[in-house]
Amino acid sequence: ASPNGGQAFAQLNLDSTVLLLHPAGHLVSVNNENHKLETFRLIGPMPDAQAPTSLVARTCSGLGSRPGLMTSPTAAAITPEGVILVLEDSNVNNRIQAFDLGGNPIPYFKQQKTPYFLQLDATAGAVYLDLAVEFTGYLYVLSQNASSASFQLDIYHPNQTGTSPISTTTGINAGRLTVDFWRSLYTLNYEVLQLPGGQFPPITEPSVSLWVPTAPTS
Repeated sequence: ASPNGGQAFAQLNLDSTVLLLHPAGHLVSVNNENHKLETFRLIGPMPDAQAPTSLVARTCSGLGSRPGLMTSPTAAAITPEGVILVLEDSNVNNRIQAFDLGGNPIPYFKQQKTPYFLQLDATAGAVYLDLAVEFTGYLYVLSQNASSASFQLDIYHPNQTGTSPISTTTGINAGRLTVDFWRSLYTLNYEVLQLPGGQFPPITEPSVSLWVPTAPTS
């Protein structure tokens, strides 16, 4: 909604598991429970009363495994060129799928057997927590091992051959992540900040960590 009371920019049909802003000026929302993708072009605020008729988002996708369908999407990200990437549950489709703003599948992973998907075979059965994309296209997938409860970050590239991650880092205990232009990683952590004496504050204060990439050797 607009900071001005009684104004709205869009009305979604479903609760948003992930809400993103597309560089072309669209809202992109993904709903886990109904396996749906919604998009809406931002046209400026209108009175709340007009939202149900003038600001309703377009609903796409649905439950399934073929290109254009999804199962239990858990995270999403948008590439610098505007491709919508959706991370699907590891126990079912276990993949990253590429869409355009119309909800159509895109053959973004050109070196894969099915170019609409990047299968995540190395982390089958893991609990996926988040997905991020940096400006040259590298994909950052944060997950937690369901049996050992350990965390790891896997890095992929859309032009890679095979399904193994290019890089894996363990011990990144976090719930969410984002990456900047310099590939510095910021995570929202599960632990809470403590006072200097070790006591916990009267309110919960989640912490944020910065992970700096290793400098090139040459």
